[in-house]
Amino acid sequence: MSRINRAEVAKHHSKNDCWIVLDSKAYNVTNFLSEHPGGAPIILKNAGSDATEEFKKYHPLSYLEDYLPKEALLGPVDPNTSGQLRQIKDTNSRKPSKIDPNSNEIPHVSLCVSTTDFEPVAKTVMSHKSYIYASSSANTGASIKANIDDWGRISFRPRVMRNVGEVDTRRKMFGHSSPYPFYICPMGTMGTIHEGAEPEMVQGAVRKGIHTLVSTASSKSSEQIMQSYVDEQRRLGNGSPTQLFYQYYMPVNKDKALELIRIVKRCGYKSLWVTVDVPVVGKRTADRRLQAEETLAVSLVDEGPRDREIGGDNAFAPAMGGRPVQGRLTPYMTWDDLEWVRKEWDDPIVLKGIQCAEDAKLAMEYGCDGILLSNHGGRQLHTAPSALMTLLEIRTYCPEVLGKLEVFLDGGLRDGNDVLKALCLGATAVGVGRPFLYALSAYGSKGVERCVDTFDLSFTPANICSAFRGAGLVPVQPDTFLSKLDVQLRTPTPLATIAEVLWQTCTPSNTRELEAQSTLIRDRVQRHQGSSPASIIAAISQLQKGAEVMILSAELMRDRIASLERANIAVSERRKRKKKRIQKRGVLTKGAGEDIIAQREADEQIACEERQGGKRSGVSRQALARCSRCRETGHDSRTCRKDT
Repeated sequence: MSRINRAEVAKHHSKNDCWIVLDSKAYNVTNFLSEHPGGAPIILKNAGSDATEEFKKYHPLSYLEDYLPKEALLGPVDPNTSGQLRQIKDTNSRKPSKIDPNSNEIPHVSLCVSTTDFEPVAKTVMSHKSYIYASSSANTGASIKANIDDWGRISFRPRVMRNVGEVDTRRKMFGHSSPYPFYICPMGTMGTIHEGAEPEMVQGAVRKGIHTLVSTASSKSSEQIMQSYVDEQRRLGNGSPTQLFYQYYMPVNKDKALELIRIVKRCGYKSLWVTVDVPVVGKRTADRRLQAEETLAVSLVDEGPRDREIGGDNAFAPAMGGRPVQGRLTPYMTWDDLEWVRKEWDDPIVLKGIQCAEDAKLAMEYGCDGILLSNHGGRQLHTAPSALMTLLEIRTYCPEVLGKLEVFLDGGLRDGNDVLKALCLGATAVGVGRPFLYALSAYGSKGVERCVDTFDLSFTPANICSAFRGAGLVPVQPDTFLSKLDVQLRTPTPLATIAEVLWQTCTPSNTRELEAQSTLIRDRVQRHQGSSPASIIAAISQLQKGAEVMILSAELMRDRIASLERANIAVSERRKRKKKRIQKRGVLTKGAGEDIIAQREADEQIACEERQGGKRSGVSRQALARCSRCRETGHDSRTCRKDT
């Protein structure tokens, strides 16, 4: 393959004839413009130039073989040619910053004492486009606002005079211990935020011992990220408890999906977090507005919607602007897909993006090891429920999930108090995203370490001694230390498969009515009709009343049966005592004694008459009662004095 002159590449910089240099090779990407996930403008802006560094901010270079057809490769660029590539003016930001993160022009990292301190610093360092990507949300931002605001709707109920001398904030995620009850969320294309990208984030995480979740949409490959983890662990003598988990976006093609799982397994990631809340990409208004500006800048305003459509993903998953890559983000995933995922993956599986109690229970029934309650950082669905609201819903309608699965949540956590509230409500651990992203952008791995410290301030023994310990918040006891757990649920999710029935409550009087009432309540809970549980509570009260009546009746019946059994035993004992011989301490009643005396007198009278020669009838003779032991009259076997 012949070498390409640089000057020749520079000539091809229009939408009808677009060449670009990537990794010292020239590509004809004219036919790829409409398919690029970031949209055509970002390619056209770099047309006729070397876009390698810009490309690496979003994708690993290995993606070139996966997504560009072989015929797009024109050949290697000749570095010795005199011609120059097209020079690109940097318009990445409307207000490009000249501040060096290592200079004295930004606050020292030690001055960041709250997680919110990182964002304004990062905003001065990041390009405008990168900041828009990191901070944007769906539509008008209602979901991301709810993520943050809902934590303020839960308050503590401090208790005093409690023995809280021992404090242990360590948590385990699938058996892997960490000194912190929180982890770093997955975030894509970190190369746009910091030149060190995901490896820089991982290095800071390893030094602090915090678990980290890696995104499929990373700027670096899964292998590169894991290698940076291994290298940092080796440098620390393998003493860090940090483990890497993998956020998995399922491609449409099953072979590609299996291939990705095998790569993740081969790399050594400890669990697979299957993303289920991005069947399609949400409308991210700020991203769309930015790309409209870029479209205008490269004169594509009059092009068709296919050439300038926006809102999407890179590679496997959502990233900055554009559409999802065709075939890389499946909208067809169902619960049945978990079967083949489980066959391929032996370690824990987590469903990332659960947003209602019904799906949480289904995840448990389908054998998942954990769930992550998340609305994708408020970036997917407008007015989606916050993870906190979903957690409250699970506690109300299917609390058994909290006992059988490891339950994680993310979204809007900005302080250690928020973390503690989540733990009190039953979460295994919580994820933190944007604060770490801003910290990485502003200060690199040192910022990541500092961000961990700002969260951990609420969990240090010294802090607990002065605040939480005095409030009795350790050890954690959810039902004791939190109030406002009756936050009105705002996510009614009726099941379309259940027909509408008239809601009636009654007190059951038999087992059949009890079963019917129980079924009615169970269906009502599953359908979540209305945001208020008042009708369900009323039905449960009636059910309780009926059950109490039946239980009381059963207790009375048991008492009556026991009384009759005792009476029968007493009668039986009396009968036994009557049959016992008098000589052996038997009992003779007054009536029985009078009968014996009367019989004896009758026998004497008969005997006297016989001696006088009087003859009695056969009937009279038959009336004589004789002892069954000695065959004499005047007594019976019980009063007989003769031994056989």
